[in-house]
Amino acid sequence: MGQVFLWVGEGMKCGFRQIVPLTLGVLAVLILVSLSWVMCVVPGIFLEPPLVAGFVLILLAVARGESGVLGKLFAGFSGGRYWPSMGIVWLLALIFAGISIPISLLVFVVGVSSVMLLLSKGLLGLVVMAIAVPIVYSPMVFLSSRLAWAVPLVLDGRAKVVESLAMSWRLTGKVAHGFGLFVQMLVLALLSLLIQAVIVGAVMAIFGLGGLAAVSATAPEIVAQQEAARAVASMSAMPGETADAFHARRVNELYRRLERPLPPHRPGENDSAYWYRAERELNNEMAGEALGAAGTMAAAGIAGIGVAALLYTVLSAALGAVLAMPSMVGYRDMCRLAQPAGS
Repeated sequence: MGQVFLWVGEGMKCGFRQIVPLTLGVLAVLILVSLSWVMCVVPGIFLEPPLVAGFVLILLAVARGESGVLGKLFAGFSGGRYWPSMGIVWLLALIFAGISIPISLLVFVVGVSSVMLLLSKGLLGLVVMAIAVPIVYSPMVFLSSRLAWAVPLVLDGRAKVVESLAMSWRLTGKVAHGFGLFVQMLVLALLSLLIQAVIVGAVMAIFGLGGLAAVSATAPEIVAQQEAARAVASMSAMPGETADAFHARRVNELYRRLERPLPPHRPGENDSAYWYRAERELNNEMAGEALGAAGTMAAAGIAGIGVAALLYTVLSAALGAVLAMPSMVGYRDMCRLAQPAGS
């Protein structure tokens, strides 16, 4: 088990040393696979496995200290790896799809039971869910740990598709009686959750600061307009003041509070028409400014969401690539001890 944690340390060091090509590799695979599935189901079926294989080859190259690792991104399409990658990726997908069905049913039962306990016993329901869900998922995690090296075994040419499952099971069985990579996955999952929480907090903070900056830039003027409008609306007519004179005084006071110049008189325009026109023009200006401020805040919000999503995606890709390295380092070391292929 001590060797497992040595792999964690060495794998993460390898990952951080090559974090840029690893992150670019993850993002490239995600984009290309997503595009292939969006275009049509058929391209996705035939393009995803070799792209996944290419990323696994990048991980292996980093673990082995090779150079030009990003150039292996499309290596799954060449060197006789295309059909083996198709076979092993979809075989594993079918295996885990079959296992996920009963597990999903169990999770549903646990969830319903936990909700019922939550309603009747309070926090006991949350405790039951927090304990039961990881236990229900543990068989899938254990199986994942025992078949973790099937894909690299096929891509390395050490085993054929079906044979790779048995060989991965045999190799991982030599690591802490088969529980080494299982424990490693649990530790890395916990570490991933903690780092993801930090990433989400940082991204939300950046998004919040951007939104606060947008509000700070546009809100004061709008608030000043609203306060001035409320103050003028609360004015009362003076004794003996006519309606036109009262209206003119209110419009003039609104211009004064907003520190805006009055519009010039038009030829032949009487006082009553002038003040109604001045009020209408000011209201139009204020409405336009309010609409512009709302647009600025909306644009800032959309840009903030976009930047936050991009930042989260990049950081998550980097995290996933680094946390995938311990398994590849373990595979590298175990293959050095295993009998070479074909001998």
